[in-house]
Amino acid sequence: MNLKDKKLELKILITEDMAECIEELLEEITPQSQNYNEILQFKGRLEQIAADEMRGIISTENRNLALNQLRFNIITFIDLLQEVDFKSEAGNIRRPETLTTIPQKEAERLKTYIQFNNVLNQMTPSVKLSNQMSFTKKWLQQLNVRVVELRQSLHQLGYYTGTLENEEIDYVLIAAIEAFQATERLVPVDGIYGRDTHKILQKKQRTNL
Repeated sequence: MNLKDKKLELKILITEDMAECIEELLEEITPQSQNYNEILQFKGRLEQIAADEMRGIISTENRNLALNQLRFNIITFIDLLQEVDFKSEAGNIRRPETLTTIPQKEAERLKTYIQFNNVLNQMTPSVKLSNQMSFTKKWLQQLNVRVVELRQSLHQLGYYTGTLENEEIDYVLIAAIEAFQATERLVPVDGIYGRDTHKILQKKQRTNL
C-alpha cells in the first residue's frame, strides 16, 4: 500500500473512531519516528477529555470543541507523515468494512461527508435543525428546485405526509428527507437535501412513474 492510500485510510478511520485511529497510528508508526511521541500526546489528550467528562468538569460544548480540535490536529498530523515514519511491515489500516472496496475518489468525498455529519450530530437539536434547513435551502436554490416540488416528490413516494402547499422548510420536511436517505442507504443520513439525494430522488420518481 502506498503512502497516499495509508493516509486516506487513517483519515477515514478517524471519522469513525478517534480512539481506534490513535491506536492504529501507534501500531503502524515506528517508535523510532520523531513523530511517535506526538501520537502519545494525542492519546493523552483524548483520555483527559474522557476523564473530565466522567468527573463532570467539562461542558458538552467544551467537550465537543476539544474533540473537534483534536480531530483536526490528528488529520493535520497524518498529512505530514512520510513513508519513513511507517513500519516497513505495516499492512492495511483497519477501517470500517463497508469502506474497504470504495474507489479512492469516492472514499475522499465520503470521508468529508462523514466528518461533516459527525459535527452536525454534536449540535443541540435546535442548532442542528437550523443548519439542516439552511443547507437544504441553499441546495434547493442551486438545484433550482422549489420547496413545494420537494414536498410533492417525497409525498408521492410515501415519505412526506404534511401540508404540500408550503414553501417554508420545516422539521417535518427534514424528517422526510432523513427517512428517504435512510431507506436508500445514502451516506450520510444528514437530513440535508443535497446533490446526491436529489439524483436518487429523481431516479426513484422515474422508476415509479
